[in-house]
Amino acid sequence: MLGELSYLSYTFFFTLPLLMMLWVRREFRVVLRRNIKAVFFATLLLTVYGSIVWALALEWGAWDYHMDKLTGIVLPGGLLFEDVLWWFLVSFLISSFVVLARYHEEKGIDVVWKSIRELVKSFRDAFAGLYALTLERNFAVHIGLGVAVIIMGIVADLMVWEWLFVAVAIALVLGAELFNHAIERLATIVSAEHNEDIRFIKDVAAAGVLIIALGAIAVGALVFLPRLIALFD
Repeated sequence: MLGELSYLSYTFFFTLPLLMMLWVRREFRVVLRRNIKAVFFATLLLTVYGSIVWALALEWGAWDYHMDKLTGIVLPGGLLFEDVLWWFLVSFLISSFVVLARYHEEKGIDVVWKSIRELVKSFRDAFAGLYALTLERNFAVHIGLGVAVIIMGIVADLMVWEWLFVAVAIALVLGAELFNHAIERLATIVSAEHNEDIRFIKDVAAAGVLIIALGAIAVGALVFLPRLIALFD
């Protein structure tokens, strides 16, 4: 549906991810909920203003739409549904950001720079974890196998949908190994002595890796086996 209604697709694509980033984060959501009246008032004001200006621009021929890419819903006053929705979401996004920026400015905090620093730190920590795990035997083996599969895929000239399955399978195996190692390390910290419950937890985590690895092998067989059979026929 959204592929056919391109204007609606663009509206959601450019606004919803940013809105989620602002409203899902608890630190921001608390501030926004305290100022929800101001956010909605500014949103309403900008939506009304923008929708009317947009309608006038269309009437005066400033630009035009491909009508087959619209829902065809016309609101009172001749306003197009896509225009009103676009202005509502954009205004809601701008109002939310302004409220957050003003709140943090009063606190003496640059919210944009603060968020960038936190994001950079999170990536730095993640890459540090990946580097540390390269010292682990199992993870190194999975990395080697993943590289081998990628090379085989290049040689076999896989199609896009086949690459999708291969990439997901590799990512799942590596991710499962990361979680397994984290659980093992945490269990060791909790109790270095023999403990049946901790042993059970480690065994279950290892079993999870095994199941995902078997699934990845199945994906590899489905993708590569027909090509190998055709090669020897």
